[in-house]
Amino acid sequence: MVVKHSYSKMTLREFHHSFSRFLAIFAIIALGVGFLAGLLATTPDMRYSMDQYYRQTNLMNLRIVSTMGLTKQDVEEIRSTEGVEEGMPSYTSDALVTFPSEDTAVARIHSLPACRETGEPLTSETSGYLNQLTLAEGRLPENPGECVIKSEHLFSESIPIGSTIKLSEENQNLEETFQTTEYIVVGYVYSSYYSSIEKETSTIGNGTVGMVMFIPEQDFALDVYTDMFVTLSDAKALDSLSDPSAYDAAVDPVVSTLEDLGQQRAPLRDKEIREEAQEKIDDAQKEFEEQKADAQKQLDDARTELDNGWQELDSAKQKLSDGSLRWRRPAGS
Repeated sequence: MVVKHSYSKMTLREFHHSFSRFLAIFAIIALGVGFLAGLLATTPDMRYSMDQYYRQTNLMNLRIVSTMGLTKQDVEEIRSTEGVEEGMPSYTSDALVTFPSEDTAVARIHSLPACRETGEPLTSETSGYLNQLTLAEGRLPENPGECVIKSEHLFSESIPIGSTIKLSEENQNLEETFQTTEYIVVGYVYSSYYSSIEKETSTIGNGTVGMVMFIPEQDFALDVYTDMFVTLSDAKALDSLSDPSAYDAAVDPVVSTLEDLGQQRAPLRDKEIREEAQEKIDDAQKEFEEQKADAQKQLDDARTELDNGWQELDSAKQKLSDGSLRWRRPAGS
């Protein structure tokens, strides 16, 4: 008992003499634990924040792209597919653009749909469409020839609101793609569709997308849509970041169904394109035949007129040789 009591006294005495050192060690441990707890909580919090942002902006679950374009019938077929909750057809095209500073860059240009309920241009308060934009400055396009630009790109400082962006003449098939070649910048936006810092690639220019533009869909001159964004009913309540396996399990069956639909629709679209091309060929052939017939008629008429002229000339020569033509001397000569 005496030994134990002495040991306790020595321990307390040692603790009393090194109390500051004990506090320092305790603070270091507490700081480390707090830092670790913060690190462990950061990832779930970031995932939760991104998931909420995606939900608030109604980010699509799938993007459907067709090299042959999507017709209105394709859009209706996709919308009626089981598991698809909402579908928004869209136009997308890459183009070389020129800024007021004379700099040139590759721009990825997306169409902005009109409000489905009213048909009016979108505003910052409009909801219900997919991939909703968050206005950072200015306003959304209200008229043809206006655009908004995704914030935080390389050329932000050289393109203030009110400046004009021109589509470069170096672009191919420019008039077949766009109704307007000059756009007034009316605002800057954030887009949940472009949440990555990695730059998009392109098949034109230097191969890298330098900026992202959004224009009214009526500024596109295309006959068919280039892509379509859809949301899925079974995936809407799932968190793709925190539970990707459950999310994929909900998405994959619909993807498979849409791929089968694509296999069915592709030959029909191919046939439609061929028929349209053949119709243009037939129209051109018909026009050629009509112009050829008209030219042949003009040529035949000219030949007939020329033959008649030769006949008159031969007749005149014959009359001269027969003495039928006489020169009369003027009276009084």
